[in-house]
Amino acid sequence: MIRIKMLYCLLLLLGLAAFAIDAEAQVKPSSTPKPTPTFTGTWTFVRTETPKDAFKTPKPLEIDVSSYQEEMVIEHDGLKMTFRRTSISNGDKLVIERVFYTDGRGEINPIVDSDSVETVSRTTLKGRKLIIERIIRKRGSAEKMFGTMSEWTVSKDDQTLIERETSLPSRDRYGRTIGLVNRVYKRK
Repeated sequence: MIRIKMLYCLLLLLGLAAFAIDAEAQVKPSSTPKPTPTFTGTWTFVRTETPKDAFKTPKPLEIDVSSYQEEMVIEHDGLKMTFRRTSISNGDKLVIERVFYTDGRGEINPIVDSDSVETVSRTTLKGRKLIIERIIRKRGSAEKMFGTMSEWTVSKDDQTLIERETSLPSRDRYGRTIGLVNRVYKRK
């Protein structure tokens, strides 16, 4: 009787072990994992590859693309991404640094030259696209002033970065596109 119970327990353990091995094999991908894009590096704005209407913004904010220069340094370390943009437009230099987390936890970044306004964003990485949805609001307030959505796509050879940003909502009350930005960058 004891031998039958021991044999029964041994068969049960062997069955559980086989089930666990099979379950583990199904969880592990059979092919090599997809490589993540390399955002880390120094990127330079390429005026000749950026559409002429790259900066569709309301009249007071329009940028003279012919004089616009930009260099961006991105550090991508695990879930944390730090963007440091240095731009020159009409002789004015502007440096902006922002931190994003690609797991969607959300971030709060200050607005340059403003103690009263901040950006609240949620960032996700989907394949070769970094998606940043953000709202601009008064500091400490839940009241939304306006919002944007940016898609940053890295080319398959990791040498070109394309930014497409739209305002949320993306159309005004007359159906016109507002706040559309398309920029092309090359790895330096």
